[in-house]
Parts: sequence; structure tokens; C-alpha cells
Amino acid sequence: MALRVLVCGGGALAHVFAGVIGAVPGTRVSVLTRRPAEWSHSIAVHHADLVIQGKAEATDDPAVAADAVLILVAAPAFAHEAILRRLLPHLQPDTWVGALPAIGGFDLLLRHLAPGHGKVLGSLRAPYNARVLRYGHEVLVTGVVPHLDLVIGSGGDRHDASALLEDALALPLRVIEPFLLATLSPASTIFHAARMFELLIESKPKRQKFYAGWGDAAGRCYLAMDAELAALRRILQCDAPGIDAAGHYGVFEPAALAHRIRSLPGLPDIDAPVFDGMLDVEHRFVREDIPYGLNLAQLLASKVGLPCPAMTSVLATITQAAGPAAASLIALPSHFRFFETGDGTIT
Repeated sequence: MALRVLVCGGGALAHVFAGVIGAVPGTRVSVLTRRPAEWSHSIAVHHADLVIQGKAEATDDPAVAADAVLILVAAPAFAHEAILRRLLPHLQPDTWVGALPAIGGFDLLLRHLAPGHGKVLGSLRAPYNARVLRYGHEVLVTGVVPHLDLVIGSGGDRHDASALLEDALALPLRVIEPFLLATLSPASTIFHAARMFELLIESKPKRQKFYAGWGDAAGRCYLAMDAELAALRRILQCDAPGIDAAGHYGVFEPAALAHRIRSLPGLPDIDAPVFDGMLDVEHRFVREDIPYGLNLAQLLASKVGLPCPAMTSVLATITQAAGPAAASLIALPSHFRFFETGDGTIT
């Protein structure tokens, strides 16, 4: 029997999943997208000198979820709830549902929407950096993680989940716990926020590239918040070796970190969401990383009484730049209340 996989989304990561998984023998891939007519039945994934050609069927009908063994939500965290609500009427008890990466309490959101569904998985980082070359047809992979840190909900067998994902993506996996590590790792939760903070305090009138312009101030900010996240993980007794920023990038000083990030070939050359001190509140880095990452980390730190001056300063600066009109875009999503029990303690 063919392994049925459903990919939800239309961005670069969805294109890579469709092409890579669709090239695995014995696998059938569907793509749930609002623009199915623009998708080819064959997706080309380019990486260095390699071209992978995978087959996929695009549709806007969420009923395809009923046949899926694995569902991968490849969309920003602020789109997760809308996508899951479309899938719920067709979701089968034995289907694994995952987000790669799973920032922002993806497991809690699924538990909130489908209380009896325990098969949930996620990752700390995106497995690929990529950009679409031709929508629905071709995608360029500019970077691949050396291994994927996988978090798995308590309602399913871990070996089953990791074997399934390893077969689909052909990437080495490391299963770590708990699921909260997907939000408390120094990936999206603080990475983009550090660079936004640098741009806001410098207010350079010239349009800046997000990664190529990374400076020492962003490096200092990132490492300071990384240390606070590490302290929070220790207090919450949820940590794993090698997930801190210094360990991930192999550097320990702000200037060296800035140089390392500027020189990474796999990061897309995109414009920053800050121009002349003004914050683009509609930008994905703002709408996803602040409410679903930094805001949540700050909340958890406050609940355990951990002072986090770097995170507090960054969040205050970004919130002020966003202004009152954008308050709802960067506010904590409602499903975060499931991080607390009735007496206010963290679960």
C-alpha cells in the first residue's frame, strides 16, 4: 500500500516537501492549497547539482486528509489554526499531524481543536532553507539541516513517528523532549527578533537585507536572549544538548556570530521588515515570531519568576514600533492558556 502524505501550504517549504516526498517510491503526495490550478503534477527540487523530481496532486479539498497517514503543515504559525480547522472533519485517529518547525505550541493547538488526537509531531527548525523558482513547479533548496531535532506528542509511538518522517524526508533525526522545546529553542523564537531589534535601534534610512546585513548588535542581542532561554529551559526542566545558539553556530562572540550568519549561503537574501525605523507589522517574521515565539517565552519566564532583561527589552521595542493598531497581530494566541493549569502553574 502506498504511503499517503498530505502537505498543507503553498510556500517554499511546501514545494520542497511535495517534491522530496513525492520522489520516494511507494509514496503518494497531495498538496492542500488555495491555488491548486497553478500546481504541476511534477515538482522539481534543485539543490547544488542535484535535481529531484517528485509527483504530487494539488487540491483545495480538505477531504484528502481522510486518506493521509502523515499530514505536514508547511505554513506560518499564524495560519496553523485555520488549516487545522479545515482538516478536522476529515482527520483520522491514526494520522500523524506535524509542523516543521512547530513554534508556538502546535501540540497545544491540536489538543485544543481535537482533544482526542494524540499523534502530533514537530521540529525545532525548518529542515530546509528554500525559495520558489516557479510557483507550483520548481523550488531551490539553499540549505539543509545536518539533522532534524524532532519533538513528538505523548499520544503516539515515537519510533513509529520518527521512522515515518525519516522515510519521507531521508534526513537524520534526533528525537528530543518535551514538545515545548520547539518554542524554547533559539530558532525563530529569538533569531529574527534580535535582528529586528538591531534595525529598530539603529534606524538606518537605507533599505537593509535581513541576513546579509546582520551586525554585532544583533549578535549581542541574540546571544543574550539565548542565555535567557537556556536558563528558562533549565528551570522548566526541558532541555537538550546542542540546541543553544552558540552550539548550533559554533561561535561564542557577537562579532563572530554576525560574521557566521552573514556568510551562511543557505539563508535567503530577503529585505528586512524594518525601514528607517518603521516596522512592517504584516511581515511573516513579525506576525509569527513575536506572538508565537518571543511573547510566549516572556510569558513563561514571568510565570516562573525568571528575569529576562534582554527579551523584555526586545519585546518592548518591537511592540512600541508596531503601535496600538497592530496589537492584535503580535498578541498571544488564545490557545496558550493551555500552558497553565487552573492554579496558574505551567504544565
